[in-house]
Order: sequence, then C-alpha cells, then structure tokens
Amino acid sequence: MILLLPTVAVEAGGRAAWMVAVVSGVSGFVMLILVGKLAQRFPRLTFPEYASIILGKWPGKVLSFLLAVNFGLNASVDLGVAVKNLEGIYFVTTPPWVIAVLLGLIGLSVTWFGLVHSARLAPLLLFMLLLTFLTTFPLMIHWMRPGYLIPLLDFSPIDLSSRPFWVAVGVIRAALFPVVFMPYIAEPKKALRILGWAHWVGWLGDFLAVVVPVMVFGPVGAATVSQPFPFVIAVLRLPNFPFERIEMLARLAFHINTIYAVANIYFVGGLFFAKVFNSKWVRPGMVVMAALSVAPLILLPSAVRATDFAYGSVLRGLVAGGVTFPLLWVVYWVRGLHRRPKSAASA
Repeated sequence: MILLLPTVAVEAGGRAAWMVAVVSGVSGFVMLILVGKLAQRFPRLTFPEYASIILGKWPGKVLSFLLAVNFGLNASVDLGVAVKNLEGIYFVTTPPWVIAVLLGLIGLSVTWFGLVHSARLAPLLLFMLLLTFLTTFPLMIHWMRPGYLIPLLDFSPIDLSSRPFWVAVGVIRAALFPVVFMPYIAEPKKALRILGWAHWVGWLGDFLAVVVPVMVFGPVGAATVSQPFPFVIAVLRLPNFPFERIEMLARLAFHINTIYAVANIYFVGGLFFAKVFNSKWVRPGMVVMAALSVAPLILLPSAVRATDFAYGSVLRGLVAGGVTFPLLWVVYWVRGLHRRPKSAASA
C-alpha cells in the first residue's frame, strides 16, 4: 500500500493528506476487528464454511464466490501498480502485458506449494522493507519542510465526496487474511492481537509514505507525480555510495513485497473456490485468481486501468467488506448462534 495510498491520499487531501491516512488506518483496523472476531467464533472453519452456517448453505457459497472474484479483481490493482512502475524503468521495450503475465506467474509460484513455504519468505521481505525505510527516511529529513502541512488542523482540503478519498479509506486490506488463515493458527486470540499491532506498525510506514512527499514536494508538487513516495526517494544523492540511484532499490523492495501480497491473495481466493465447489484442490482456484488479476491488465487500456478500473475495484472491496461482515454479525446474533459453544460451531 506504500505505492498506492500516498497517491490517493494526496489527491484527496492535499496538505491534509496525513488525516486521510489516519482515517484509512482506523477503517482498516475496524474491519480487521470485525473480520477477526467473527473468525474466532468458528476457530477451525474457513470463511466459506462459517458463512454457510450463518446464512445457509447456498447463500454462503454465493457470497464466498463473489468475494473470491472481488479478491482477484483487487489483486489486479496491486499488479497494475507494479506493472506501471516496472514499465519504462526496469523494462523499456517490453510490452506491459508480458510484465503482467510474468508477475502473475511469479505470484502463483510463491504459494503453489502451500502456506508454510510462502510464509518462510516473510521475514526476508520484512527485512527488505525495514532496511529501505531505515536507509531513506533519516536521509530525507534535510529535504522536509513541515510548513507545507500548516495549518495542521484545517481539514477543509479533504474532499469527502471524491473517489480518491474513499479508495484511501478502503485501501488497507489486512483484514483479508484472518478470513482464511485463522483455522491454521494454534492460538487465534493471540494471533489477532499480534495482527492488530502489526496493522499499526505497517500503517506507520504508509503514514510516513504519505506525509514525507508532501513535506518535500509540497501538496501541489506531490499531487503532480503519479506515485509520490518512490519519486521522493529520488531526491537522495549519496556520495561514495555503491548504488547510483537508491530509489531503484526502494522500488525493487516494494515490488517484491507487492507480489508477495498478491500471491497470498491468490491462495485466499483459491481456498474460497475450493470450499465453494467442495474440492480438495486449492491450486485450480489459484490459477483462476491469477487469470482474474492479469486479464484486466491485458484487455483494458492503460488509462482505464489506472483510474476507473482501479478505483472501482477498491471501492467494490470497501463496499463488500463494509456490508458483508456487519451483515454476518447481525445474522449471527439474530439467529442465536452466539449461544452455541464454539466446539459445536466448528463441527
């Protein structure tokens, strides 16, 4: 989200983009609690399984199928951000559709052999991001002008009716993972607590990625670049540093982590499809997810992908999460399922 949130937050809020980032973090945390707490009520079941218990067999299957399709379309937005950054920078003459297919195949390969194998990559990728932040933010202090944020508490620049604002509100999607991963976790309560802290640690990186470009370029200047944070790193020039352009290292770290996130979304959707169709095989569903994420990048013009399609996908995800899980909670309580012991619910 470091590549996407700064763009929409600056467009929606100008110098008040920091407040848009705060709203995004709060909304993501609320969704995480809604999703995680519901998953805890069914500790050994995946979302398609307990959605069928709450809503009934076929409504639960239909809902799970629609959410899986939505996951695939949202993954296309993440892939599109990566393609846009790689095109013309790392790959000058390569057609964008080739880059999209390649990234989709890489995403498939990451989770093809299961969660355990993909999880082993997480510490390395986290280290890459931490190293990127620790080597760039301190060096950019010289370029920051806090005056660009003043008056700090004037929120009038925020356009509450704009698409960028609502995309920013729904762009942090960490709540996606408790939907599927809770049954694989030995201590769900502890895991949700850790995930809550992890949400805010990750959000801090997003927040800095929003605020720093505004303090370096100003609100107008930050709004003129398609992705403010990678561009702001380009102001760094380190004498006697082995790498001529340090922002390329940052871009590489972000892109690798983007593909890792997309790979996990493939697994989530693949498991949803498997449960919906009563199959033991997750991989066919993962292939479908990869196709859903790559197809728009091949079939749609780049201008549409960058605006209407990207905004539409994230907004649909916001609506899906903002409607689905409150509705499930209401039905859960109305039907009296909260009175059943967890062991019965899991059975």
